[in-house]
Amino acid sequence: MGKKVVIIGGGAAGASAAARARRLDPEAEIIMLDKGLFISHAPCGIPYYVGGVVKEAQDLAIYTPEEFARERRILVKINAEAFDIDTKNQVVHVREGNDVVKYQWDVLIIATGAKPITLPVEGHDLNGILTLRLPHEAPRLREEVEKANTVAVVGGGYIGLEMAEALRNLGKKVLLFEMMPHVLPTTFDEDMAKLIHDELTKNGVELHLNEKVVGFKGVNGHVNKVITEKGEYEVDKVVMGVGVKPDVDLAVKAGAKLGETGAVWVNEYMETTKPNIWACGDAIGRHMFKHAANYELVRGCTLHWHHRLIKWVRWLAQMPLRVGFSSSLGF
Repeated sequence: MGKKVVIIGGGAAGASAAARARRLDPEAEIIMLDKGLFISHAPCGIPYYVGGVVKEAQDLAIYTPEEFARERRILVKINAEAFDIDTKNQVVHVREGNDVVKYQWDVLIIATGAKPITLPVEGHDLNGILTLRLPHEAPRLREEVEKANTVAVVGGGYIGLEMAEALRNLGKKVLLFEMMPHVLPTTFDEDMAKLIHDELTKNGVELHLNEKVVGFKGVNGHVNKVITEKGEYEVDKVVMGVGVKPDVDLAVKAGAKLGETGAVWVNEYMETTKPNIWACGDAIGRHMFKHAANYELVRGCTLHWHHRLIKWVRWLAQMPLRVGFSSSLGF
């Protein structure tokens, strides 16, 4: 009997780790756990599902659990939420429906990804304030925004702009709030960003730049106003796109050290500070770029960011030839 390998998280990093483990050890007993319905998924595609470009949420996943299990000889457990790690006995505690199941491991890989950042402001927990994380949640997100007439998007990064496009495709009035002087502030200088501002405005997005959101108001527990340093705006829904942070809750429970960015600390071999526990993907954050040896393991998690940048640069280069919102931003 080979080693027991348990992987927490079935996204890009987790699925890549599972496949690699199978190649390295044909006899290993490999179990991949994911609390959602999909594996090998692409959360960055959620805005395109919301906007109708991607027709089915399932299309945001490369493999079905059944395909991955069959082709890789890996036990895939969906709707399986790992909630505790017993490092002494090397056991993961997992909720599967109404049951709690324990999985023994010789090797544990934490690939829990990242989770959306919420603003620590008054009213942040009102109903109708929506975030993007997992593809199986995308149908609920689309259902929510379809009910609205006016939607605020908070954050002018990639997700914010993609959601603005998706919402305009649905015919919604869109207010985009960015606290910095221009959108994509970590990617472009202001003069280049102005081209994007012009395109957004031309296609009906109401831009609120250099305007910090300081709170939300609601009626009967549901958001109805966005409060900024400059005023109040009536809305039906709010989509948050202010970024993500590593999901380190389980790693902390296991006693793993965190790095200076708050992500799980790993060495050049992806090992955490706890014996027989590795970590990869967005859970280890920017720390992964410090080690060239990490590249093959994490490139699946980071490649889509490089792809997005290439798309925006291509769009800017061909600006005079582009006609229409979807062709300019959706490619």
